[in-house]
Amino acid sequence: MVIHLQINCMDMKNIQLAPTAPPPPMVIMTLNPRIVYNKKTKQNEILMITCMIHSNFPIDQAPPTPHHNQFFCAFTRPINIPWPPRYQEEFKKCGDPTNIVKMDSERALLTYFLAKMSKVDPDIIIGHDICSYILASLVNRLESNKIQNWSKIGRLRRTMFPKKGKFISEKNILSGRLICDTQISAKELIRARSYDLYTLCEQILNVKENQQLNLSDEEVSYMYCSAEALIQLIKFTIMDTSCILRLMVQMNVLPLALQITKIAGNLMSRTLIGGRAERNEFLLLHAFNEKDFILPDKQYKKKTISKDEDDVIGEGDNTKKTSRKKAQYLGGLVLEPKVGFYDKMILLMDFNSLYPSIIQEYNICFTTVSFRTLPKTAEDEDEIAELLKLTPNQTSARGILPAEIKSLVDSRREVKKLMNDPKISPIVKEQYNLRQMALKLTANSMYGCLGFAHSRFYAKPLAALITAKGREILTSTKDLVEKLAFDVIYGDTDSLMINSNCVDYDQVMKIGYKIKAEVNKIYKQVELDIDGVFKYMLLLKKKKYAAISISKLPSGDFITKEEIKGLDIVRRDWSQLSQEAGR
Repeated sequence: MVIHLQINCMDMKNIQLAPTAPPPPMVIMTLNPRIVYNKKTKQNEILMITCMIHSNFPIDQAPPTPHHNQFFCAFTRPINIPWPPRYQEEFKKCGDPTNIVKMDSERALLTYFLAKMSKVDPDIIIGHDICSYILASLVNRLESNKIQNWSKIGRLRRTMFPKKGKFISEKNILSGRLICDTQISAKELIRARSYDLYTLCEQILNVKENQQLNLSDEEVSYMYCSAEALIQLIKFTIMDTSCILRLMVQMNVLPLALQITKIAGNLMSRTLIGGRAERNEFLLLHAFNEKDFILPDKQYKKKTISKDEDDVIGEGDNTKKTSRKKAQYLGGLVLEPKVGFYDKMILLMDFNSLYPSIIQEYNICFTTVSFRTLPKTAEDEDEIAELLKLTPNQTSARGILPAEIKSLVDSRREVKKLMNDPKISPIVKEQYNLRQMALKLTANSMYGCLGFAHSRFYAKPLAALITAKGREILTSTKDLVEKLAFDVIYGDTDSLMINSNCVDYDQVMKIGYKIKAEVNKIYKQVELDIDGVFKYMLLLKKKKYAAISISKLPSGDFITKEEIKGLDIVRRDWSQLSQEAGR
Protein backbone atom coordinates (compact mmCIF):
# COMPACT_ATOMS: atom_id res chain seq x y z
CA MET A 1 0.00 0.00 0.00
CA VAL A 2 1.39 3.42 -1.00
CA ILE A 3 0.82 6.34 1.38
CA HIS A 4 1.15 9.90 0.04
CA LEU A 5 2.15 12.59 2.51
CA GLN A 6 2.43 16.35 2.05
CA ILE A 7 4.60 18.16 4.60
CA ASN A 8 5.17 21.89 5.05
CA CYS A 9 8.50 22.99 6.54
CA MET A 10 8.80 26.61 7.64
CA ASP A 11 12.48 26.54 8.64
CA MET A 12 15.38 25.12 6.61
CA LYS A 13 17.16 24.21 9.86
CA ASN A 14 14.63 21.44 10.34
CA ILE A 15 15.78 19.75 7.10
CA GLN A 16 18.74 17.37 7.36
CA LEU A 17 20.54 15.32 4.75
CA ALA A 18 19.57 11.67 4.98
CA PRO A 19 22.30 9.03 5.37
CA THR A 20 23.78 7.76 2.13
CA ALA A 21 21.38 5.27 0.63
CA PRO A 22 20.61 4.05 -2.89
CA PRO A 23 17.84 6.01 -4.63
CA PRO A 24 14.44 4.33 -4.50
CA PRO A 25 13.05 2.72 -7.66
CA MET A 26 10.97 5.06 -9.78
CA VAL A 27 7.70 4.83 -11.68
CA ILE A 28 8.54 5.71 -15.29
CA MET A 29 6.15 6.39 -18.13
CA THR A 30 7.12 6.57 -21.80
CA LEU A 31 4.74 8.99 -23.51
CA ASN A 32 4.23 8.98 -27.28
CA PRO A 33 1.21 10.81 -28.73
CA ARG A 34 0.33 10.69 -32.43
CA ILE A 35 -0.16 14.35 -33.41
CA VAL A 36 -1.32 15.48 -36.86
CA TYR A 37 -2.08 18.87 -38.37
CA ASN A 38 -5.64 19.43 -39.57
CA LYS A 39 -5.62 21.73 -42.60
CA LYS A 40 -9.30 22.63 -42.27
CA THR A 41 -9.20 23.69 -38.63
CA LYS A 42 -5.57 24.83 -38.94
CA GLN A 43 -4.78 23.20 -35.62
CA ASN A 44 -2.96 20.13 -34.35
CA GLU A 45 -5.03 17.14 -33.31
CA ILE A 46 -4.03 14.32 -30.96
CA LEU A 47 -5.30 11.07 -32.43
CA MET A 48 -3.49 8.53 -30.25
CA ILE A 49 -1.65 8.41 -26.96
CA THR A 50 0.49 5.38 -26.22
CA CYS A 51 2.24 4.91 -22.88
CA MET A 52 4.55 2.22 -21.52
CA ILE A 53 4.96 2.08 -17.74
CA HIS A 54 7.36 0.41 -15.35
CA SER A 55 6.37 0.75 -11.70
CA ASN A 56 9.69 -0.33 -10.17
CA PHE A 57 12.47 1.04 -12.37
CA PRO A 58 15.95 1.47 -10.77
CA ILE A 59 17.83 4.57 -11.96
CA ASP A 60 21.25 3.73 -10.49
CA GLN A 61 21.87 0.30 -12.01
CA ALA A 62 21.14 -1.95 -14.97
CA PRO A 63 17.51 -1.64 -16.10
CA PRO A 64 15.10 -4.56 -15.66
CA THR A 65 14.06 -6.80 -18.53
CA PRO A 66 11.50 -6.28 -19.94
CA HIS A 67 11.72 -2.50 -19.69
CA HIS A 68 7.98 -2.09 -19.06
CA ASN A 69 5.38 -4.10 -17.18
CA GLN A 70 2.22 -2.42 -18.49
CA PHE A 71 1.08 -0.26 -21.38
CA PHE A 72 -2.05 1.32 -22.81
CA CYS A 73 -3.03 2.93 -26.09
CA ALA A 74 -6.04 5.22 -26.44
CA PHE A 75 -7.08 6.42 -29.87
CA THR A 76 -9.74 8.46 -31.61
CA ARG A 77 -10.38 9.66 -35.16
CA PRO A 78 -9.73 12.96 -36.96
CA ILE A 79 -12.65 15.41 -36.81
CA ASN A 80 -13.39 15.28 -40.55
CA ILE A 81 -12.89 11.51 -41.09
CA PRO A 82 -15.47 8.85 -40.08
CA TRP A 83 -14.59 5.51 -38.52
CA PRO A 84 -13.67 2.85 -41.11
CA PRO A 85 -16.25 0.12 -41.81
CA ARG A 86 -16.04 -3.13 -39.80
CA TYR A 87 -13.29 -1.77 -37.55
CA GLN A 88 -14.91 -3.33 -34.45
CA GLU A 89 -14.75 -6.82 -35.99
CA GLU A 90 -11.08 -6.34 -36.86
CA PHE A 91 -10.24 -5.27 -33.30
CA LYS A 92 -11.80 -8.45 -31.92
CA LYS A 93 -9.40 -10.49 -34.06
CA CYS A 94 -6.40 -8.77 -32.43
CA GLY A 95 -6.83 -10.62 -29.11
CA ASP A 96 -7.11 -8.94 -25.71
CA PRO A 97 -8.34 -5.35 -26.36
CA THR A 98 -8.14 -4.20 -22.72
CA ASN A 99 -4.93 -2.18 -23.29
CA ILE A 100 -6.19 -0.57 -26.52
CA VAL A 101 -9.15 1.73 -25.93
CA LYS A 102 -11.28 3.54 -28.52
CA MET A 103 -12.47 7.05 -27.68
CA ASP A 104 -15.26 8.95 -29.42
CA SER A 105 -13.48 12.32 -29.44
CA GLU A 106 -10.19 14.03 -28.72
CA ARG A 107 -11.67 15.46 -25.52
CA ALA A 108 -12.56 11.96 -24.30
CA LEU A 109 -9.07 10.76 -25.27
CA LEU A 110 -7.36 13.49 -23.23
CA THR A 111 -9.67 12.97 -20.26
CA TYR A 112 -8.88 9.24 -20.29
CA PHE A 113 -5.14 10.01 -20.48
CA LEU A 114 -5.29 12.38 -17.49
CA ALA A 115 -7.20 9.76 -15.46
CA LYS A 116 -4.45 7.25 -16.25
CA MET A 117 -1.76 9.77 -15.33
CA SER A 118 -3.45 10.40 -11.99
CA LYS A 119 -3.69 6.68 -11.26
CA VAL A 120 -0.17 5.69 -12.39
CA ASP A 121 1.40 8.87 -10.89
CA PRO A 122 4.76 8.52 -12.73
CA ASP A 123 7.95 10.00 -11.26
CA ILE A 124 9.67 10.30 -14.64
CA ILE A 125 8.08 10.93 -18.04
CA ILE A 126 10.13 9.87 -21.07
CA GLY A 127 9.57 11.07 -24.61
CA HIS A 128 11.31 12.06 -27.82
CA ASP A 129 11.24 15.82 -28.44
CA ILE A 130 8.88 16.06 -25.48
CA CYS A 131 10.39 19.22 -23.99
CA SER A 132 9.28 21.41 -26.86
CA TYR A 133 6.89 19.97 -29.43
CA ILE A 134 4.98 17.26 -27.56
CA LEU A 135 4.53 19.11 -24.28
CA ALA A 136 3.45 22.35 -25.98
CA SER A 137 1.01 20.49 -28.26
CA LEU A 138 -0.46 18.53 -25.36
CA VAL A 139 -1.10 21.63 -23.25
CA ASN A 140 -2.53 23.46 -26.26
CA ARG A 141 -5.05 20.68 -26.96
CA LEU A 142 -6.00 20.45 -23.27
CA GLU A 143 -6.79 24.15 -23.34
CA SER A 144 -8.62 23.99 -26.69
CA ASN A 145 -10.84 21.20 -25.37
CA LYS A 146 -11.43 23.19 -22.13
CA ILE A 147 -10.44 20.32 -19.85
CA GLN A 148 -10.60 21.65 -16.32
CA ASN A 149 -8.42 19.09 -14.55
CA TRP A 150 -5.54 19.54 -17.02
CA SER A 151 -3.03 20.01 -14.19
CA LYS A 152 -3.21 16.28 -13.40
CA ILE A 153 -0.43 15.96 -15.95
CA GLY A 154 1.72 17.23 -13.09
CA ARG A 155 1.52 16.92 -9.30
CA LEU A 156 0.56 20.50 -8.49
CA ARG A 157 -3.06 21.56 -8.79
CA ARG A 158 -3.52 24.53 -11.11
CA THR A 159 -6.54 26.29 -12.56
CA MET A 160 -5.09 28.79 -15.04
CA PHE A 161 -3.43 27.60 -18.24
CA PRO A 162 0.03 29.01 -19.06
CA LYS A 163 -0.17 32.25 -20.99
CA LYS A 164 0.24 31.89 -24.74
CA GLY A 165 3.47 33.22 -26.12
CA LYS A 166 5.35 32.22 -22.98
CA PHE A 167 7.89 29.39 -23.01
CA ILE A 168 6.08 26.32 -21.68
CA SER A 169 8.60 24.74 -19.36
CA GLU A 170 8.45 21.42 -17.59
CA LYS A 171 8.61 23.34 -14.30
CA ASN A 172 5.23 24.97 -14.99
CA ILE A 173 3.46 21.95 -16.44
CA LEU A 174 4.97 18.79 -14.96
CA SER A 175 5.54 20.02 -11.41
CA GLY A 176 6.73 17.16 -9.24
CA ARG A 177 7.75 14.94 -12.15
CA LEU A 178 11.07 14.59 -13.96
CA ILE A 179 11.09 14.77 -17.74
CA CYS A 180 13.56 12.84 -19.89
CA ASP A 181 13.86 13.88 -23.54
CA THR A 182 15.78 11.24 -25.51
CA GLN A 183 16.48 13.74 -28.29
CA ILE A 184 18.27 16.14 -25.91
CA SER A 185 20.18 13.27 -24.31
CA ALA A 186 21.27 11.87 -27.67
CA LYS A 187 22.65 15.26 -28.76
CA GLU A 188 24.94 15.26 -25.73
CA LEU A 189 25.96 11.60 -25.63
CA ILE A 190 26.40 10.53 -29.27
CA ARG A 191 27.15 11.89 -32.72
CA ALA A 192 24.51 11.23 -35.37
CA ARG A 193 23.60 12.47 -38.84
CA SER A 194 20.19 13.41 -37.49
CA TYR A 195 18.54 13.23 -34.09
CA ASP A 196 15.04 12.31 -35.19
CA LEU A 197 13.61 9.13 -33.71
CA TYR A 198 14.01 6.92 -36.77
CA THR A 199 17.64 7.83 -37.45
CA LEU A 200 18.58 7.19 -33.81
CA CYS A 201 16.74 3.86 -33.84
CA GLU A 202 18.70 2.79 -36.91
CA GLN A 203 22.03 3.91 -35.45
CA ILE A 204 21.67 2.83 -31.81
CA LEU A 205 19.11 0.01 -31.86
CA ASN A 206 19.95 -1.35 -35.34
CA VAL A 207 16.29 -1.06 -36.31
CA LYS A 208 16.16 -0.97 -40.10
CA GLU A 209 14.10 1.54 -42.04
CA ASN A 210 11.77 -1.16 -43.36
CA GLN A 211 10.84 -2.05 -39.77
CA GLN A 212 9.62 1.49 -39.10
CA LEU A 213 7.54 4.02 -40.93
CA ASN A 214 7.93 7.77 -40.51
CA LEU A 215 4.38 8.63 -41.55
CA SER A 216 3.31 12.05 -42.78
CA ASP A 217 0.08 13.70 -41.60
CA GLU A 218 -1.63 12.83 -44.91
CA GLU A 219 -0.59 9.17 -44.62
CA VAL A 220 -1.90 8.97 -41.06
CA SER A 221 -5.29 10.38 -42.15
CA TYR A 222 -5.40 7.96 -45.08
CA MET A 223 -4.88 4.98 -42.74
CA TYR A 224 -8.27 5.74 -41.15
CA CYS A 225 -9.93 4.67 -44.39
CA SER A 226 -9.71 0.95 -43.58
CA ALA A 227 -9.79 -1.09 -40.39
CA GLU A 228 -6.65 -3.06 -41.32
CA ALA A 229 -4.65 0.14 -41.91
CA LEU A 230 -5.90 1.62 -38.62
CA ILE A 231 -4.69 -1.45 -36.73
CA GLN A 232 -1.32 -1.10 -38.46
CA LEU A 233 -1.16 2.55 -37.39
CA ILE A 234 -1.76 1.54 -33.77
CA LYS A 235 1.00 -1.07 -34.03
CA PHE A 236 3.42 1.49 -35.49
CA THR A 237 2.65 3.94 -32.68
CA ILE A 238 3.23 1.26 -30.03
CA MET A 239 6.46 0.26 -31.77
CA ASP A 240 7.68 3.88 -31.71
CA THR A 241 6.91 4.08 -27.98
CA SER A 242 8.92 0.92 -27.37
CA CYS A 243 11.84 2.35 -29.37
CA ILE A 244 11.85 5.55 -27.28
CA LEU A 245 12.08 3.49 -24.09
CA ARG A 246 14.83 1.28 -25.53
CA LEU A 247 16.79 4.36 -26.64
CA MET A 248 16.70 5.72 -23.10
CA VAL A 249 17.90 2.39 -21.71
CA GLN A 250 20.57 1.85 -24.37
CA MET A 251 22.13 5.29 -23.79
CA ASN A 252 21.98 4.88 -19.98
CA VAL A 253 20.33 8.29 -19.77
CA LEU A 254 18.91 8.07 -16.24
CA PRO A 255 21.93 6.50 -14.45
CA LEU A 256 24.30 8.89 -16.22
CA ALA A 257 22.16 11.93 -15.37
CA LEU A 258 22.09 10.79 -11.74
CA GLN A 259 25.91 10.56 -11.63
CA ILE A 260 26.36 13.97 -13.25
CA THR A 261 23.90 15.51 -10.79
CA LYS A 262 25.80 14.04 -7.85
CA ILE A 263 29.06 15.50 -9.18
CA ALA A 264 27.73 18.97 -10.03
CA GLY A 265 25.34 19.35 -7.09
CA ASN A 266 22.48 20.71 -9.21
CA LEU A 267 18.95 19.45 -9.84
CA MET A 268 18.42 16.25 -11.82
CA SER A 269 15.50 17.84 -13.64
CA ARG A 270 17.93 20.40 -15.08
CA THR A 271 20.55 17.76 -15.91
CA LEU A 272 18.02 15.79 -17.95
CA ILE A 273 17.13 18.78 -20.15
CA GLY A 274 20.77 19.37 -21.09
CA GLY A 275 21.79 22.40 -19.02
CA ARG A 276 25.52 21.79 -19.42
CA ALA A 277 26.58 25.34 -18.49
CA GLU A 278 24.28 25.25 -15.48
CA ARG A 279 25.93 22.05 -14.20
CA ASN A 280 29.36 23.66 -14.27
CA GLU A 281 27.90 26.75 -12.66
CA PHE A 282 26.61 24.75 -9.70
CA LEU A 283 29.89 22.85 -9.39
CA LEU A 284 31.79 26.14 -9.15
CA LEU A 285 29.17 27.67 -6.84
CA HIS A 286 29.79 24.90 -4.32
CA ALA A 287 33.58 25.17 -4.72
CA PHE A 288 33.76 28.96 -4.30
CA ASN A 289 31.25 28.93 -1.47
CA GLU A 290 33.41 26.47 0.48
CA LYS A 291 36.29 28.96 0.23
CA ASP A 292 34.06 31.84 1.46
CA PHE A 293 34.06 33.78 -1.81
CA ILE A 294 31.33 36.27 -2.69
CA LEU A 295 29.68 35.00 -5.86
CA PRO A 296 28.35 37.11 -8.75
CA ASP A 297 24.60 37.44 -9.16
CA LYS A 298 22.90 35.59 -11.96
CA GLN A 299 22.17 37.92 -14.91
CA TYR A 300 18.87 37.23 -16.65
CA LYS A 301 18.66 40.26 -18.93
CA LYS A 302 19.01 39.80 -22.66
CA LYS A 303 22.37 40.65 -24.11
CA THR A 304 22.21 43.57 -26.54
CA ILE A 305 24.67 43.78 -29.39
CA SER A 306 25.18 47.09 -31.15
CA LYS A 307 25.12 47.25 -34.92
CA ASP A 308 28.61 48.69 -35.00
CA GLU A 309 30.07 45.89 -32.89
CA ASP A 310 32.34 43.64 -34.91
CA ASP A 311 32.27 39.95 -34.09
CA VAL A 312 35.40 37.97 -34.82
CA ILE A 313 35.54 34.40 -35.93
CA GLY A 314 38.88 32.73 -35.67
CA GLU A 315 40.43 30.20 -37.96
CA GLY A 316 44.02 31.30 -37.95
CA ASP A 317 44.30 34.83 -39.29
CA ASN A 318 41.12 34.72 -41.34
CA THR A 319 39.01 37.19 -39.36
CA LYS A 320 36.08 38.96 -40.92
CA LYS A 321 32.98 40.94 -40.06
CA THR A 322 29.76 39.04 -40.04
CA SER A 323 26.12 39.77 -39.32
CA ARG A 324 25.69 36.40 -37.59
CA LYS A 325 26.30 36.04 -33.89
CA LYS A 326 29.81 34.64 -33.48
CA ALA A 327 32.35 34.25 -30.70
CA GLN A 328 33.83 37.61 -29.77
CA TYR A 329 37.37 36.32 -29.25
CA LEU A 330 39.71 34.15 -31.27
CA GLY A 331 39.07 30.44 -30.82
CA GLY A 332 41.17 27.43 -31.71
CA LEU A 333 43.87 27.61 -34.37
CA VAL A 334 43.23 25.81 -37.65
CA LEU A 335 46.41 25.29 -39.68
CA GLU A 336 46.36 25.74 -43.44
CA PRO A 337 46.01 22.23 -44.91
CA LYS A 338 48.41 20.82 -47.49
CA VAL A 339 45.71 19.72 -49.90
CA GLY A 340 46.07 16.46 -51.77
CA PHE A 341 45.80 12.68 -51.75
CA TYR A 342 48.15 10.77 -49.45
CA ASP A 343 48.89 7.09 -49.98
CA LYS A 344 51.49 6.97 -47.18
CA MET A 345 50.25 6.55 -43.63
CA ILE A 346 49.14 9.70 -41.81
CA LEU A 347 49.65 9.86 -38.05
CA LEU A 348 46.80 11.56 -36.17
CA MET A 349 47.82 12.98 -32.77
CA ASP A 350 45.77 15.08 -30.38
CA PHE A 351 45.96 16.63 -26.93
CA ASN A 352 43.84 14.96 -24.26
CA SER A 353 41.21 17.46 -22.99
CA LEU A 354 43.31 20.41 -24.15
CA TYR A 355 41.43 23.33 -22.54
CA PRO A 356 40.95 21.69 -19.11
CA SER A 357 44.64 20.70 -19.24
CA ILE A 358 45.65 24.30 -20.05
CA ILE A 359 43.66 25.56 -17.06
CA GLN A 360 45.65 23.19 -14.86
CA GLU A 361 49.00 23.72 -16.61
CA TYR A 362 48.96 27.51 -16.23
CA ASN A 363 46.83 27.72 -13.06
CA ILE A 364 44.20 29.88 -14.77
CA CYS A 365 41.45 30.99 -12.39
CA PHE A 366 39.47 34.00 -11.20
CA THR A 367 41.64 33.87 -8.06
CA THR A 368 45.01 33.89 -9.89
CA VAL A 369 44.51 36.33 -12.79
CA SER A 370 43.94 40.04 -12.30
CA PHE A 371 40.98 41.11 -14.42
CA ARG A 372 41.99 44.76 -14.17
CA THR A 373 45.12 44.08 -16.22
CA LEU A 374 43.50 41.76 -18.77
CA PRO A 375 42.51 43.26 -22.15
CA LYS A 376 38.75 43.30 -22.64
CA THR A 377 38.64 42.19 -26.24
CA ALA A 378 41.79 40.18 -27.10
CA GLU A 379 40.94 40.48 -30.78
CA ASP A 380 44.19 41.74 -32.32
CA GLU A 381 47.79 40.48 -32.20
CA ASP A 382 49.05 43.11 -29.74
CA GLU A 383 46.32 42.35 -27.22
CA ILE A 384 46.89 38.62 -27.56
CA ALA A 385 50.62 39.10 -26.95
CA GLU A 386 49.81 41.04 -23.79
CA LEU A 387 47.35 38.32 -22.81
CA LEU A 388 50.03 35.63 -22.97
CA LYS A 389 52.40 37.68 -20.79
CA LEU A 390 49.76 37.76 -18.04
CA THR A 391 49.73 33.98 -17.52
CA PRO A 392 49.63 33.49 -13.75
CA ASN A 393 52.67 32.33 -11.83
CA GLN A 394 52.52 28.55 -11.57
CA THR A 395 54.23 28.61 -8.19
CA SER A 396 51.32 30.57 -6.65
CA ALA A 397 48.53 28.84 -4.77
CA ARG A 398 46.41 26.59 -6.94
CA GLY A 399 43.26 28.33 -8.13
CA ILE A 400 39.80 26.93 -7.49
CA LEU A 401 39.05 26.31 -11.18
CA PRO A 402 42.16 24.14 -11.83
CA ALA A 403 41.69 22.45 -8.45
CA GLU A 404 38.15 21.40 -9.38
CA ILE A 405 39.26 20.09 -12.76
CA LYS A 406 42.13 18.17 -11.13
CA SER A 407 39.68 16.66 -8.66
CA LEU A 408 37.44 15.51 -11.52
CA VAL A 409 40.36 14.07 -13.50
CA ASP A 410 41.86 12.30 -10.48
CA SER A 411 38.47 10.87 -9.52
CA ARG A 412 37.98 9.55 -13.03
CA ARG A 413 41.43 7.94 -12.95
CA GLU A 414 40.62 6.20 -9.66
CA VAL A 415 37.25 4.99 -10.94
CA LYS A 416 38.86 3.54 -14.07
CA LYS A 417 41.33 1.64 -11.85
CA LEU A 418 38.39 0.17 -9.94
CA MET A 419 36.81 -0.86 -13.25
CA ASN A 420 39.85 -3.00 -14.08
CA ASP A 421 39.40 -5.15 -10.97
CA PRO A 422 38.44 -8.64 -12.27
CA LYS A 423 36.65 -9.49 -9.02
CA ILE A 424 33.86 -6.93 -9.36
CA SER A 425 30.46 -7.93 -10.73
CA PRO A 426 29.21 -6.72 -14.14
CA ILE A 427 26.61 -4.52 -12.38
CA VAL A 428 29.24 -2.74 -10.28
CA LYS A 429 31.51 -2.39 -13.32
CA GLU A 430 28.70 -0.71 -15.26
CA GLN A 431 28.12 1.71 -12.37
CA TYR A 432 31.84 2.59 -12.37
CA ASN A 433 31.70 3.10 -16.13
CA LEU A 434 28.77 5.52 -15.76
CA ARG A 435 30.66 7.38 -13.04
CA GLN A 436 33.79 7.85 -15.16
CA MET A 437 31.70 8.98 -18.14
CA ALA A 438 29.94 11.56 -15.97
CA LEU A 439 33.29 12.83 -14.65
CA LYS A 440 34.66 13.10 -18.19
CA LEU A 441 31.64 15.01 -19.51
CA THR A 442 31.78 17.44 -16.58
CA ALA A 443 35.53 18.10 -16.81
CA ASN A 444 35.54 18.58 -20.59
CA SER A 445 32.72 21.15 -20.44
CA MET A 446 34.30 23.23 -17.69
CA TYR A 447 35.88 25.68 -20.15
CA GLY A 448 32.49 26.27 -21.76
CA CYS A 449 31.03 28.15 -18.78
CA LEU A 450 33.82 30.76 -19.12
CA GLY A 451 32.95 31.53 -22.74
CA PHE A 452 29.15 31.24 -22.47
CA ALA A 453 27.71 34.76 -22.24
CA HIS A 454 24.70 33.74 -20.11
CA SER A 455 26.72 31.86 -17.50
CA ARG A 456 27.15 33.24 -14.00
CA PHE A 457 30.91 32.64 -14.40
CA TYR A 458 31.19 34.18 -17.87
CA ALA A 459 34.74 35.54 -18.20
CA LYS A 460 35.62 36.45 -21.76
CA PRO A 461 39.23 37.45 -20.89
CA LEU A 462 39.88 34.09 -19.20
CA ALA A 463 38.33 32.18 -22.11
CA ALA A 464 40.46 34.21 -24.55
CA LEU A 465 43.56 33.48 -22.46
CA ILE A 466 42.87 29.73 -22.57
CA THR A 467 42.31 29.65 -26.34
CA ALA A 468 45.40 31.85 -26.88
CA LYS A 469 47.50 29.33 -24.94
CA GLY A 470 45.92 26.56 -27.03
CA ARG A 471 46.99 28.26 -30.25
CA GLU A 472 50.48 28.77 -28.83
CA ILE A 473 50.77 25.09 -27.83
CA LEU A 474 49.58 23.87 -31.25
CA THR A 475 52.04 26.16 -33.07
CA SER A 476 55.02 25.17 -30.89
CA THR A 477 54.15 21.47 -31.27
CA LYS A 478 54.01 21.85 -35.06
CA ASP A 479 57.46 23.49 -35.02
CA LEU A 480 58.87 20.72 -32.83
CA VAL A 481 57.48 17.98 -35.12
CA GLU A 482 58.99 19.67 -38.16
CA LYS A 483 62.38 19.89 -36.39
CA LEU A 484 62.16 16.10 -36.07
CA ALA A 485 61.98 16.00 -39.91
CA PHE A 486 58.29 15.14 -40.21
CA ASP A 487 55.74 17.02 -42.29
CA VAL A 488 52.62 18.42 -40.57
CA ILE A 489 49.90 18.46 -43.24
CA TYR A 490 47.02 19.78 -41.12
CA GLY A 491 46.06 20.81 -37.59
CA ASP A 492 42.82 21.83 -35.90
CA THR A 493 42.56 23.25 -32.35
CA ASP A 494 43.96 20.26 -30.43
CA SER A 495 45.08 17.81 -33.12
CA LEU A 496 47.82 17.39 -35.72
CA MET A 497 48.05 15.24 -38.84
CA ILE A 498 51.60 14.16 -39.61
CA ASN A 499 52.80 12.56 -42.85
CA SER A 500 54.95 9.61 -41.81
CA ASN A 501 56.17 8.85 -45.38
CA CYS A 502 55.90 5.22 -44.33
CA VAL A 503 53.58 2.30 -45.13
CA ASP A 504 54.55 0.05 -42.20
CA TYR A 505 52.04 0.34 -39.33
CA ASP A 506 54.48 -0.63 -36.56
CA GLN A 507 57.03 1.88 -37.79
CA VAL A 508 54.39 4.62 -37.85
CA MET A 509 53.46 3.84 -34.24
CA LYS A 510 57.15 4.09 -33.22
CA ILE A 511 57.25 7.54 -34.83
CA GLY A 512 54.14 8.47 -32.88
CA TYR A 513 55.61 7.35 -29.55
CA LYS A 514 58.80 9.30 -30.28
CA ILE A 515 56.88 12.53 -31.02
CA LYS A 516 54.66 11.96 -27.98
CA ALA A 517 57.65 11.59 -25.67
CA GLU A 518 59.37 14.71 -27.01
CA VAL A 519 56.29 16.93 -26.69
CA ASN A 520 55.21 15.67 -23.27
CA LYS A 521 58.63 16.53 -21.81
CA ILE A 522 57.70 20.21 -22.11
CA TYR A 523 54.46 20.14 -20.09
CA LYS A 524 53.23 18.84 -16.75
CA GLN A 525 49.49 18.61 -17.42
CA VAL A 526 49.09 19.01 -21.19
CA GLU A 527 49.48 15.58 -22.79
CA LEU A 528 49.81 14.64 -26.47
CA ASP A 529 48.65 11.17 -27.47
CA ILE A 530 48.22 9.03 -30.59
CA ASP A 531 44.63 9.20 -31.78
CA GLY A 532 44.90 6.96 -34.83
CA VAL A 533 46.52 6.18 -38.17
CA PHE A 534 45.13 6.88 -41.64
CA LYS A 535 46.14 4.40 -44.34
CA TYR A 536 44.91 6.70 -47.13
CA MET A 537 43.68 10.25 -46.96
CA LEU A 538 42.12 12.80 -49.30
CA LEU A 539 42.54 16.25 -47.74
CA LEU A 540 40.38 18.82 -49.51
CA LYS A 541 40.32 21.94 -47.32
CA LYS A 542 39.89 23.06 -43.71
CA LYS A 543 37.64 20.68 -41.78
CA LYS A 544 36.94 18.64 -44.92
CA TYR A 545 38.61 15.31 -45.62
CA ALA A 546 37.96 11.64 -46.33
CA ALA A 547 40.23 8.90 -45.01
CA ILE A 548 40.61 5.20 -44.32
CA SER A 549 41.77 4.59 -40.74
CA ILE A 550 43.72 1.44 -39.85
CA SER A 551 44.20 -0.23 -36.48
CA LYS A 552 45.84 -3.43 -35.28
CA LEU A 553 44.04 -6.07 -33.22
CA PRO A 554 45.77 -8.04 -30.42
CA SER A 555 45.73 -11.04 -32.77
CA GLY A 556 47.88 -9.12 -35.25
CA ASP A 557 45.13 -8.64 -37.81
CA PHE A 558 44.36 -5.19 -39.23
CA ILE A 559 40.94 -3.57 -39.51
CA THR A 560 40.09 -0.51 -41.59
CA LYS A 561 37.28 2.02 -41.26
CA GLU A 562 36.04 4.90 -43.36
CA GLU A 563 36.24 8.34 -41.73
CA ILE A 564 34.69 11.39 -43.39
CA LYS A 565 34.47 14.90 -41.99
CA GLY A 566 32.78 18.01 -43.35
CA LEU A 567 31.78 16.55 -46.73
CA ASP A 568 28.18 16.49 -47.92
CA ILE A 569 28.21 12.72 -47.38
CA VAL A 570 27.98 13.19 -43.62
CA ARG A 571 26.43 16.65 -43.26
CA ARG A 572 22.95 16.68 -41.75
CA ASP A 573 21.83 19.70 -43.78
CA TRP A 574 22.27 17.90 -47.13
CA SER A 575 19.72 15.59 -48.72
CA GLN A 576 20.16 11.82 -48.88
CA LEU A 577 20.39 12.03 -52.68
CA SER A 578 23.37 14.40 -52.61
CA GLN A 579 25.02 12.22 -49.95
CA GLU A 580 24.75 9.14 -52.15
CA ALA A 581 26.09 11.07 -55.14
CA GLY A 582 28.99 12.35 -53.05
CA ARG A 583 29.82 8.86 -51.90
